[in-house]
Amino acid sequence: MVTSFIMALLMLGLHWGFLDIQDGERMTVGHIFLPYKFNPIKVVSYTFRKQLWITLWSLLFIIPGVIKTYAWAMSDYIYYEEPELLNREILAKSEALMQGHKWRLFRLEFYYILISLLPLLFWLCGLLYFTLTVPEGSEQWIGIGFIWILAGIFVVLLLTAILVLLIEPRRNSARAAFYTHL
Repeated sequence: MVTSFIMALLMLGLHWGFLDIQDGERMTVGHIFLPYKFNPIKVVSYTFRKQLWITLWSLLFIIPGVIKTYAWAMSDYIYYEEPELLNREILAKSEALMQGHKWRLFRLEFYYILISLLPLLFWLCGLLYFTLTVPEGSEQWIGIGFIWILAGIFVVLLLTAILVLLIEPRRNSARAAFYTHL
């Protein structure tokens, strides 16, 4: 939850940068810190409130958390365009804006979700291959198995980092374009 909160604080400025790109402006590293320029206490309280409620909804089951995540998907952009709104008003406005559009946004992002799962699929296939080729009860399993797991984790992390650098900007641009379309 703490990691999610910290990432949400940083992603807020990043989302604002991608919205500026939709308006034809340049995005800079300074966009990450843009939310803290005006009212840092409101930024922290907005992010904390949003992440806390999504976490609580997710505790019910996964599906309500996913639905709430998509209901509040446009709240960062609304906050950027209307910073004078209260935090609950921002979330309520996003929920109203996404009424009937959550499925469209999910379909838009489904491609990016599948690509994000590729490193995990790669590692699972390698692990399956290894378990099928090493004889059962072999002492070779312990040494090679440990090396294989470490190498697999390294490859998964490397592939994930590469995919994040290639795919996340496109996903964020698509989400900002989705907001401007709405």
